[in-house]
Parts: sequence; C-alpha cells; structure tokens
Amino acid sequence: MSVVKLDGQALAKRIYAALKPRIDALTKKRGWAPRLLILAARGDTPSRSYRLAQCKACKENGIEVVIMERAPVRSEYNDYDAVIIDTPLPAGMDRDALLAALP
Repeated sequence: MSVVKLDGQALAKRIYAALKPRIDALTKKRGWAPRLLILAARGDTPSRSYRLAQCKACKENGIEVVIMERAPVRSEYNDYDAVIIDTPLPAGMDRDALLAALP
C-alpha cells in the first residue's frame, strides 16, 4: 500500500471554488445569504479556534454564521439553513431534545 499525501489547503480551495458560484446563485435567487447556526458546546481554546476557522471559511464564501452558546428555542431553528451541534454537550443540554427540535 502506498501513502498518498493530501494537500488539505489545495483541496479546500477547490471545494470552495466549486461551492462559491452555487452559494452566490442561491443568495441571488432567494434574496438573502444562506445562514448557518453553530451551537457551541465548549468554550475551550481549541474548540473556539476551530469555530473561528469555520466562520471565516463560511463568511469568505457568502454564508452568514451565528454562534450560539445556549440551546435555541424551537422557533429559532427556522432562521437557519443548517445547524452544527458541537459535541460533547455541556451539562444541562439534552442532545435528543436538540435534535428533535430541528425542523
């Protein structure tokens, strides 16, 4: 078996280049940009850094991002096109209840 070295940055650029026209077309058709909700479960430095990188990539490609550090009420989910639930969840957040609330 041979080892294949993957250039992650080059791959990401190709993916973003392919997605950007689709995101722009969707934004133009609907009149607003796609919106992503990130439900942030952890506030540690590595998790925060990862979320900031996600936000940067989304914003550079025309996707609005909101980071929420509490469980949203059911009606709030309707304001977003996609949701990322960061795990593990902190005490007091019920995973099944969060998933059941998704539209």
